[in-house]
Amino acid sequence: MRVSLEEQIEPDSVDVIFQVQGESLFTGADVLSKAPRVRYIIEKLSASGIDSKLLQVRDVLAGSDSYVFVDSSKATYTLAISPLPVAKLPSALKILSAEDEVELEELHWNYSKLEKITRRMRRAALKKALDQAKDDAEVLGVELIGIHELDVSTPSDLGEIEKVLVGVRHRKGRAGGLGISLGHSGPWHLDLVAIFRVDNWE
Repeated sequence: MRVSLEEQIEPDSVDVIFQVQGESLFTGADVLSKAPRVRYIIEKLSASGIDSKLLQVRDVLAGSDSYVFVDSSKATYTLAISPLPVAKLPSALKILSAEDEVELEELHWNYSKLEKITRRMRRAALKKALDQAKDDAEVLGVELIGIHELDVSTPSDLGEIEKVLVGVRHRKGRAGGLGISLGHSGPWHLDLVAIFRVDNWE
């Protein structure tokens, strides 16, 4: 008995990964508290209602014309706003895209309800298979006595609906012209194959 179900899933949050070009070098927690351009971005995000506690430092790349690194060395800071509620994403993108020294790297969509949805789909698929097996057994005049084999499969990952790689620099005046899709719902599939045991089958 094979049952296939499909349900649309919606992301509930997103990780916004971006880079900021800095004129001074800081590391660790100092990036968020002392790097001038990073502080400026945080202040603008906070003013739009985005909690500054969502900001994370993912990487620091020091840039220097020599092998000597000092506080005045340039740096590229890779930051994340994570997890950002989807409703706040347009505001975040508008702020980031308006800055010359900011480059949006990646949007990573989060589907925290996916496990719960999958369990519900599995239960529904199993019930549908069992109901059909009972109907078939009645027609055939046999007794359904149990399950012989059960296989349930879902996609191994979320594929293209999970990430959007951007990799373009956004200049001032281009806010709203990002050229990326902000609608990342998509179909989630579940396939169930059940082989039932019957009595009195000849």
